[in-house]
Amino acid sequence: MSEKKNAWSTTGLVTAEALLPARLQAHIAAHIAAGPAKILAKPEHDYGHVALSWQADGRGGRLATHELSETFRCALSISSMELHVIAPDDQSSLKLHQETLTTAKTWIQTQLAKFGASEPIPDPKEWPDHSVAQGASFDCSNQASFAELERYFNNAAIALQPISDGEPHATPVRTWPHHFDTATLVSLDPDLDPESARSINLGFSPGDGQFAEPYWYVVPYPDPKNTAPPELPDDAFWHLEGWTGAILKASSYACIDAPEEQHKVVAKFLGSAYDACKKLLEEDSPR
Repeated sequence: MSEKKNAWSTTGLVTAEALLPARLQAHIAAHIAAGPAKILAKPEHDYGHVALSWQADGRGGRLATHELSETFRCALSISSMELHVIAPDDQSSLKLHQETLTTAKTWIQTQLAKFGASEPIPDPKEWPDHSVAQGASFDCSNQASFAELERYFNNAAIALQPISDGEPHATPVRTWPHHFDTATLVSLDPDLDPESARSINLGFSPGDGQFAEPYWYVVPYPDPKNTAPPELPDDAFWHLEGWTGAILKASSYACIDAPEEQHKVVAKFLGSAYDACKKLLEEDSPR
């Protein structure tokens, strides 16, 4: 499937409070889109087979699964809140506005049956805390919030893909349905077991229980022993309670209107934080 490249899109047009309902509903929809991979994709040791990837179309894009059964894939368009089942000669879609979770799950299960897949799609261990998960209908009427959310995921792919491409031991850029974050993991010890290897996780979250707004993160593993890590650029900071990681909140550059300047702030943060995390890990365990 050919893919067109997108440009960075200006974000900060919607407040974190207004973004929250869109984020939670899109998170639920991402679980639905990714669900078929649980039963049809070839398992990977890091569960990458159930992750989604960003497919740009030159203007926006969608989160999509790997090809399933070598014939089709499932996807989610965030701005329009549509589920898709995409085959070489056919595409079926469901607009989620005013539909229920049960209806959406039944629809995608019915689409899979067209390709001979009859096994029930398992639910996630926990649905995001939104009324849709308790039976209410999706409410996608605040289109500006869903469009803003899509811009963030578009930007995440743009910012993280060069890191994934440039580091020889980096994973593909993936969006994980569980946390609804987008990340690439760079292994510093590719010959070791992943549980004991040093690594750096670089990613973007649209917000979660830790931070209620979109943010970028760079997290070393294992936690460094140094409790006074080096200074970070601009308004980035270190999170040190429970886990160590560099954080840049999206609100810190929302005052910048030019998209290319926003991109520079994020790229500078990711590069500086990566170098700092690598130095911290090397100080603890030089190899």
